[in-house]
Amino acid sequence: MNTDLFESYQRSERVLIAASVETVINGVSTHKMRKMTRTLCGMEMSE
Repeated sequence: MNTDLFESYQRSERVLIAASVETVINGVSTHKMRKMTRTLCGMEMSE
């Protein structure tokens, strides 16, 4: 089984999480981050 596809998604997820954390650390509200995640990814961020 070729896992390259899954590895690509895992890397993308890690980058998205890291960017989200950095954005919140830099002062963006979690409400705005939830809204952005819902718009870009079609999913909710948990608190």
